[in-house]
Amino acid sequence: MPVLDGYRVLDLSIAMSGPLAAMRLGDLGADVIKIEPPAGEWQRHAPAGGATGNQVNASFLALNRNKRSLAVDLKDDRGRALLRELVAGADVFLQNYRPGVAERLGVDYETIRALKPDIVYVSVSGYGTRMTPHAPLFSKRLFRIVSSRPPETVSMTTTSPGSTVRRGGMAASK
Repeated sequence: MPVLDGYRVLDLSIAMSGPLAAMRLGDLGADVIKIEPPAGEWQRHAPAGGATGNQVNASFLALNRNKRSLAVDLKDDRGRALLRELVAGADVFLQNYRPGVAERLGVDYETIRALKPDIVYVSVSGYGTRMTPHAPLFSKRLFRIVSSRPPETVSMTTTSPGSTVRRGGMAASK
């Protein structure tokens, strides 16, 4: 029996980081439901991996294996009501919207926790949040891999309160 058998994950993420995290949870046996806008996640039909026209690209397929998909309009009252029903039966809620979007859509931490206090809420961010020390770029999008990066994007790992350890790694920007 897979280790996460019986757990349900709502995946409202896009692009790479969130879908990869949710994919791994699905690999471990969780029931992952990918919530997409009515037209589908933009990456679904991005011209990558040989996709043209209305074809689904290979990257999207790879990052969204082991998931069921549901189109929900979170800008519509009926869509928000449906999402509330789904939250009631979920164990994990995952999103990687840029700062402010989750609040505008009504899927921010406080709103989701009010619906289901024991849910695990995962918010993947590129440059941290207002609450993250050393995150002056928190409101910026983090998107594509670039060959050079500003020094502010060197990732930091906190080892104890008030201290950080710099480590190398890839950086992305949009």
